[in-house]
Amino acid sequence: MAPHRERITLVVENEVLRLMGVQEGVVTRWASAPLPAGTLAEDGSVADLAALAQVLERLWSSQGQSAPRDSLVLAIPGRQIASSLVPVGGLQTADESLMEMKAREALPREDSYHDWQVVGPSSQPGLFVVAAPAPLVDSYLEALNIAELGVLAVDVKPLALIRGVGQRHAIIVDGERSVGTIIIVDEALPRLVRFPALNAPLLASQEDKIMRLVEVLQETVDRYNSEAGSRALHPSIPIFLTGSLADNPLLQEAVQQVLGRAAGRLTPAIQVPGDMPLSQFITNVGLALKRL
Repeated sequence: MAPHRERITLVVENEVLRLMGVQEGVVTRWASAPLPAGTLAEDGSVADLAALAQVLERLWSSQGQSAPRDSLVLAIPGRQIASSLVPVGGLQTADESLMEMKAREALPREDSYHDWQVVGPSSQPGLFVVAAPAPLVDSYLEALNIAELGVLAVDVKPLALIRGVGQRHAIIVDGERSVGTIIIVDEALPRLVRFPALNAPLLASQEDKIMRLVEVLQETVDRYNSEAGSRALHPSIPIFLTGSLADNPLLQEAVQQVLGRAAGRLTPAIQVPGDMPLSQFITNVGLALKRL
C-alpha cells in the first residue's frame, strides 16, 4: 500500500506564518516566517497581497523542492468570523445537505462562506457553524494563488485548537501579540469563544498584553459559569496555554493565581520533534488532524 501523502498545514497570524508538514502521523517539517507590518489589515484580511505572497514564497523556498504546493490545509485569523453552536440531536447528522441547511439557518449571512462540523458525542451532537466574509477568505486565496500555492481546505482557528489540544473538557487560552483566542470546551464542544484584541496602544509590552488576556479570561470563565448552572466548569479542569505568549512565566503564574487552575500539558495525537515549540504549532497539529 502506498504511503499517505504529506499534508502541509499553514497557520496565518497577524505577525507570523507557521508551516508544519505531517505524514503517517509524524511531523516531517516545521518552520515559521515573520510578516512585515501592514501585511494584514486590522480586520484580519490581507492588506498587501504582494507582501504576503513574497513571504509565502520564501517560506516554501526554505523547504527545498520537497514541500507539496497544491494541497494546503489553512487556518486564518478569526476576528471577522462568526460562529454558532446548534444542537442537532435527533437529526440525521450524516445527511450533509440537511446539515448545510441548518448551518445557513444558524448564521444567515449574505456574501459569506459557511463551514460546519458535527462535534460532541453521538448522544449529544452539536453543529458548530462558522460564517466567514467572502472578501476575507478571498484575500488569502488570492495571495496563495500569486505564490502558486493551492488550498485543499480552510479551517477556523478555534476548531483547529480544540482538535490539537484534544481534551473533552478544557479552557484554551491562545496568546499572540495582536489578538488572543479563549475557548471554553465542554464535551469536546466549543461552548464559548472570544477574541480579545491585544494590539491597542496601551498594550505595548508583553506584560500588558498578558494582563489584558488574563482579565478577559477571568471575565469569560465567570460569564460561562454564571450561565451554565449545573454545567459550570469543574475546578479541576485545566487551562491549556498556546501561542507565542504561552511560555511566558508571567502568563503561567497569572493564570494560576487569578483563576486557581493548573496549566495543562499538551499531549499531541501525532509524533512531534522534541525541538519544535509545540505551544506555537498546536493549531497546525489540529489542522493535521482535520478530517477531509
